[in-house]
Amino acid sequence: MAILHFIAAGRFFELDYLRRLKKRNETYFAMAAHDCFSSKEFWDELRELQSWDRDIEPFSVYPELTSTYVFARSPKNEKEMVFVERVYFLRLTDFYTYDLMNGLHHGHAPSQCQGCGRYFLTTNGHTPKYCDGVAPQDNRYTCRQYGAMKHQKEQNKQHPVYRLFNTRTDTIRKHHWRGKISDELRQEALCLAGNYRDKALMNNDYAADGYARDMELEHIYAEAEKRLK
Repeated sequence: MAILHFIAAGRFFELDYLRRLKKRNETYFAMAAHDCFSSKEFWDELRELQSWDRDIEPFSVYPELTSTYVFARSPKNEKEMVFVERVYFLRLTDFYTYDLMNGLHHGHAPSQCQGCGRYFLTTNGHTPKYCDGVAPQDNRYTCRQYGAMKHQKEQNKQHPVYRLFNTRTDTIRKHHWRGKISDELRQEALCLAGNYRDKALMNNDYAADGYARDMELEHIYAEAEKRLK
């Protein structure tokens, strides 16, 4: 139940405050935490959750803890000894809150993945949209990879080479659907259009001069019929 209470607090904090930040660093995180944990709306929501079950450990901005120092071998060099701070918490909620605040202090903050919806930790000043988990849309990719491909496709739609390619291939498919051309001619015409597109993407001179001419339907059909003979 302590986890449930912390999740509610964390979701409110991320959705209404962290997500709107123009920058993601300690100063902006501190301002967001102050504004969120001082707001009436935040505490009203948590009090409502508390009213459902009195046994829930209440969220607190000020965790109770004790700490001391112990000695241990350095993880970088076993021949060296280092001081290690050991922290004790009385409640799970205190541990969660301390961990959250400590992360914000070092510039780390939660963010929600736009691909899978899971929360993940950001560790730099950037605002990533996707996590490195498996993409639910296609398990061959991570959410970050799938998002990059989706972004590239959106950019391709605005590229003049792709715009002309999409227009011509749509027309070729319509002609086939209406019975104006055979299936063999459709396949060859689509393949030819793809070749012209790739050539235009690799050759700026061709894209500026010969691409539009080669992508005329009459030219595509004529070249495709030659290949089929």
